[in-house]
Amino acid sequence: MYGDYELAAIHLSSDVPNLSEAKVAIDAMSGIVASLVGRLGENEK
Repeated sequence: MYGDYELAAIHLSSDVPNLSEAKVAIDAMSGIVASLVGRLGENEK
């Protein structure tokens, strides 16, 4: 997941931010986080 974060940061920090490529990485992180619902126990709050 950290790799997705770094990839999004790379795309967003370029001289001309590449929003469409950053969105792919951000959507991947969103999918990972969504799949954790109900699996974190008391730490989910």
